[in-house]
Parts: sequence; structure tokens; C-alpha cells
Amino acid sequence: MKLFDLREMEYSVATDVIHPDEWKLEQGGDKYRPGRWRDEFTLLTATEEWESQVATFPSSLVKHDDVWRLYYHYAPTDKSRGYSLALAEYQGDGSVKKYPCAVNCDGYFSLQGVPDSCEPMQANVFKLEENLYRMYFWCHDHPATCRFLIAESPNGRNFKVTHRPAIYHYNNNEEGRSGKISEWLRTNDATTVYRMPDGSWELYTACFIFSHEGEPRFMRHDVGTGSLGAIRLVQRFTSPDGIDWNRKPRLIAVPDENDIPAQQFYGITVSPFCNGLRYGVLSHYNADEQTNDFENVISRDSIRWERHCREAALERTEGIYGLYPAHNFLTADDGRLYLLHVKYNCTHNHKIITGGKIEPVNVISSIDPLKYVIREINGSAITPPWRFKGKTATLPVTPGNSTKVELLDVFGEKPQELTFSRHADGIVVNLPELEVTYGRFRVSGDFEIFSGKITEFE
Repeated sequence: MKLFDLREMEYSVATDVIHPDEWKLEQGGDKYRPGRWRDEFTLLTATEEWESQVATFPSSLVKHDDVWRLYYHYAPTDKSRGYSLALAEYQGDGSVKKYPCAVNCDGYFSLQGVPDSCEPMQANVFKLEENLYRMYFWCHDHPATCRFLIAESPNGRNFKVTHRPAIYHYNNNEEGRSGKISEWLRTNDATTVYRMPDGSWELYTACFIFSHEGEPRFMRHDVGTGSLGAIRLVQRFTSPDGIDWNRKPRLIAVPDENDIPAQQFYGITVSPFCNGLRYGVLSHYNADEQTNDFENVISRDSIRWERHCREAALERTEGIYGLYPAHNFLTADDGRLYLLHVKYNCTHNHKIITGGKIEPVNVISSIDPLKYVIREINGSAITPPWRFKGKTATLPVTPGNSTKVELLDVFGEKPQELTFSRHADGIVVNLPELEVTYGRFRVSGDFEIFSGKITEFE
């Protein structure tokens, strides 16, 4: 798989896919486990003399004509500022050109209208129409006037800040403590923004609540005095135009009684609707171990995000302490989901650094969306009611050694045992001689359920 085999995801209408959580557990027990992401190829490392610590969290990959544009941030080797934005352009022949952002001056990739001392980073970029691009980015500055700014461009390269800030960082003491902005507009960074099919917008970012010394969730070794005792929760803002975000957000990811005390959530990257769901990777932050992982989550309404699995879905290799996702999901003809992420060889507080030097690597990984969440059953489970016609039907099930399949009527009664065979897409069951019927399937024994259609064949 190569970058030019990928394409940006589009919103799709709901389908007749049945998901594992739609089956009714009848007897026995169940357990969810995540589908596993697999690394495909490395997209970005530090290669230019002016850059180090290149990172794509949470950066955008945007297709422009026949070029893929990656908006990332880096640490300048001349230490002119802590971080800044850069643009990488990938050509179809495999070549790539990189451009550091020219701040308040002209350049191939430039940004106007920010403080000269600012550290722009974490860019979310959208092509709104033919000659209009919009970029949301964090403007870290010293003294602390951190803001999430909005800039626009006619070509996707030369941006100018055009609107008031969308939100403000907790460290923004100058404006945040003035009382002139709503308290809910003060957030953490690691922010992702998305445009909805109806033209409205949504924004996901972390907020803080604070624990106190002596409480189980208090982590003294967390980063910075400003976040001492902080517990990170993810919230969702909405906006009619992507400019006015002054509405109370909804909390969508909060640690609960089933999480360890060190569990926090750093942010979330989400997909458009696909197969009737939105897929997400929740940034799963262990404040005690200072590590970050992916947790697969799904939602049917963008508000309630189901944490069926509550465990990492991408393995961290030895010496890697943090996995941080980019801004947007991609897809390909193979139907898999693709996501860029950065692997950090250091803990969140930088107390442990593998090899003594921070060297992030930015990798694209993939997953089968139909196996994003897998449900293991030991007992019996029943499908939702289904209308079918044909001689066979394929169920999204991986059978075990003792699996049994029955056809029930629509009320879950009058069972008839069916024969079946294994298939790449699940199991193929042989149906009785019926014209058109409504019914449900019961599967019992030990087996796994994944997402899929009940496909009938004449």
C-alpha cells in the first residue's frame, strides 16, 4: 500500500450492516476486544537540515489536484522558536518536498497575522471550495496567550488569520482570566475539527478537572505546573459556521468506575459516517505511566461514543511510549480505514527517552472497519429481526468448535437447526425451503461476531 492508493473519506448514508452490539445476548457471557491496527508504511521523518522532531498530531492530509499535502509541525534546528508549522507535498512519482512556514513574511508556505514570537502547530486544514482553504491551528506564545486560531487561504499554502479565536488554552492567562471569554471556551490543545454534511461544524478537545494531592487520580509527575493534578476529559463543541464556537460543549469521554485511576483521555480523531457508524480513536492516556495509546470507539450520533473494548488497539513496540493520531481518516479500494499517527520514543513528561534523543516517526496504519470491534460470545446470541429470501445466507460470525446455528421466527420462537460452512466473510448457512420470510438467527457455542450484512443468495 502506498500514499497514492489512499483517498479522503466521504460521508455515506447508513447501510444494512449489523454490528456486534446489535445482537441480543441470550445466555452465557460476552467480551469485546478491539480489532487491531497494523502499520503499513512510514510517511514522515526529519530529513531536512532545518527540522527535527517532526510530528503529525493532529495534522491533516489533504489532496490538492495530483498532490497530497501534509500539514505538520516540527522543532526548528536553529531554535528560532520551539515549534512551527511545515508543509510536505507528496508527488505521484514518490518524491516529496518540504517547506517551513514563513511566519508574517512571504514564502511558498506562509502564515500572516500572528504574533512574531508564536509557535503555530497542530493544523487541521479543509478545502472549503475551489479557491478557499481554512486552517485551524494552535498558536502557542510566550507570555501565555495561547489560542486556537482560524486562518484562510486561496491556495492552501498562503494563510492569513481572518477570524477571532475559536477557543483559548488554559495557559492563556492574559485573556482567560480576564472574564471576557466564556469559561467553557478555555480548553487543552490536541484539538480536532470536522465539517458535517449539512455545513455545520464540530470540534473535539480535552478539558481539565482537577484532583488534589492524596486522591487516587492525583499524578504529581504529570507535565507542567499548570496541569498538576489535572484529569483530561474530551468534549465536543458545535458551530453553524466553524467560526462561532461559543456554545456549551458536551462531554463525550470521561473516565469511570471501570477505569484505572490513572486513565485520562487526551483527544479523539473521528471518521465520517460509514456503515452507519462513526469510527474513532480515543487517545488513551495513562497519567501514571505517562504513555499514550489508541482505543477504538464507535458512535451512532457523534455524542455517545461507545467504549466497548477499553484497551489499546495498536501495539507499541519496545522503546515507544506514545502513539498520537493525526486529524483525518483515509480509505482505499480495499475498504480498509487508514490513519496517520506519530510514534514517540519518550514518555509524555520526557523523563524517559529511548536513545537519549526525541525522534518521532510518523506512520500510516490500517484496520478493517467491519472488525473494528469484535464481540466474543460463550453462550448464545440472536440477531435483530431480518427479512430474507434465498437458499443460503452469510452471517458475520467466526465460529468455534461447538458453534450451532438456528433459524427462529420473528418473535424468537420455533427454532430450526441449520447446517453451515465456513467462509471468508463469516459462515454460510443453508436456509429451509421458504419463499420470503421474517426471522432471526440464533448462534450458540463459542464464536465471535463482527460487523457485516446478512447476505442472502438464491
